[in-house]
Amino acid sequence: MKEYAFSETFYSIQGEGFYTGVPSVWLRFFLCNLQCDGFGQDDPTNPETYQLPYKDFDPIDVKNVTDLPVWEKGCDSSYSWSKKFKHLQKKQTPEEIVETLRREMVNAYNPGGDFNHPVSRASTHLVYTGGESLMKHAQEAAVEINSVYKSKGNHERPWNTTWETNGTQPLTDQFTRTFGNRGLYSGELFFFLVVLSYLLYREKSLRRLYAQMLFPNTMILVRQCAKGQRHQQLLLDS
Repeated sequence: MKEYAFSETFYSIQGEGFYTGVPSVWLRFFLCNLQCDGFGQDDPTNPETYQLPYKDFDPIDVKNVTDLPVWEKGCDSSYSWSKKFKHLQKKQTPEEIVETLRREMVNAYNPGGDFNHPVSRASTHLVYTGGESLMKHAQEAAVEINSVYKSKGNHERPWNTTWETNGTQPLTDQFTRTFGNRGLYSGELFFFLVVLSYLLYREKSLRRLYAQMLFPNTMILVRQCAKGQRHQQLLLDS
């Protein structure tokens, strides 16, 4: 079974967008097609003044991404795409990823790690983030993860899913077929795109934002990449 690279999984409260305050479990994919070095800079319009502490950090003795500092300037999740943090990534099969996500939700009140909380009956959301959550390999992984959830009971699978994306990646046919109401769920199809801000490049042109057919209660959250700079996709060892 194919393994997919990701940086981390964690359970927390959604802190941004339409679902702010909702309990969520995250899968952070590895790799991104952008470097958002302008975040937090005194003058994000002048790359010559950028301070990028992640570039000076030596991660050789770091064993887990949770041990990394939180950088106030530049991309705050550079560990999810920069080659220097590649050794911290994890690789798992879709079945193993589903189990890892389940364990993230286990606590005294939810011993089974169910998406449908056994006490509150609240629904935990599944959030794909990155890196870039709609890179081709991440789309493929989401499809395979969805296939695993199809075999689960209603309380064991997510009913609300979010992709946090920079909005630059075209969706594959396989992805749109799976998440176009022909995959896990049934019901009326609708579009839900929350645009926090447009993606701005040096040439100040707006990138096309992809709003494709997704299953109910799904949204694509397009995040800002201040003066985003393209960079070559990192190649992972097979």
